[in-house]
Amino acid sequence: METYGGDGISSASVNSGFFTTLVEAGDVKAVFVGHDHLNDFCGKLMDIQLCYAGGFGYHAYGKAGWSRRARVVVASLEKTDKGSWGAVKSIKSWKRLDDQHLTGIDGEVLWSKSSSGKISCNAWSVLFFMFLNYAIY
Repeated sequence: METYGGDGISSASVNSGFFTTLVEAGDVKAVFVGHDHLNDFCGKLMDIQLCYAGGFGYHAYGKAGWSRRARVVVASLEKTDKGSWGAVKSIKSWKRLDDQHLTGIDGEVLWSKSSSGKISCNAWSVLFFMFLNYAIY
C-alpha cells in the first residue's frame, strides 16, 4: 500500500506478538511511531489508533513541497476528588509543520472516554507506548 505521502507502509518480517499484547492489555488506545519519513496518518485497527509521526528532521530524505512536521499528542487526564490525576479522559493529536507560521494541521480526537462508552485507559498505557519506534530484523 502506498500512502498519499509517498512511502509505502509495512510491518516487521517477524510477528513478535507485540500488537496482540497491546490488544490483550485492553486499555491501550493509541500507539505512535516515528520512523516512516513521509507517512503521517493515523489508522484504527482493533480499537487502537496506530499513528505515524511524520518526518521532522532534515537529516533524512523528504519530498519537494512536503513540509517537515511533528505529531503533537495531548492526553487529557481526569482529576480525582482528592485533586490528583486520574484516568485518561481523551487523546487528541495534530501535526505541527516546520513552516513560517508553525502551522497546525489535521487535528483529531483519537479517543475520548465520553464517546467510547468504555472504561478509561490508564495514563501509563498512553505514556508508555507514546513515540514507540521498534523494528525486528
